[in-house]
Amino acid sequence: MPNQKHIIIYTRLAVLITAICALVYIISTKAQTASNIFLAMIGFSAVVFIHECGHFFVAKAAGIKVEVFSIFIPPVLLGIRRTKQGFKVRILPAMFPKDNDPDGDGMLCFTFGPKGKEGETEYRIGTIPIAGYVKMLGQDDAGADKQSQAPLIR
Repeated sequence: MPNQKHIIIYTRLAVLITAICALVYIISTKAQTASNIFLAMIGFSAVVFIHECGHFFVAKAAGIKVEVFSIFIPPVLLGIRRTKQGFKVRILPAMFPKDNDPDGDGMLCFTFGPKGKEGETEYRIGTIPIAGYVKMLGQDDAGADKQSQAPLIR
């Protein structure tokens, strides 16, 4: 008998497969419209990529550690980071979580390649194709719903 966690994972997998099938159906029936949308997304993604590269290279030139370079926004579709054991690849870690996983790597995580020096940046592709971001060391994006404890300067 599957437990609650397995039911959630199977449900997420079913939703993912359904979304892919719907996308394939739309592309096959409306090829010209899908082609135009795809080209617009590629163009927008190129602009976002170049913009985020600017943040990345300026931070590196200033000696600031960059923790994440992401094209598109979370949840993470694919993440790659250089570790001492090789290149660690994470695929949909939020959608397929793993028990006792403090790093949040998920079930679809593997390492390949030669051993080497550990890198400081994880390169990601998100699932929502509207933006991108570069997360630098010490950056804490406190939104409007979080109150800062810093004193006001008067």
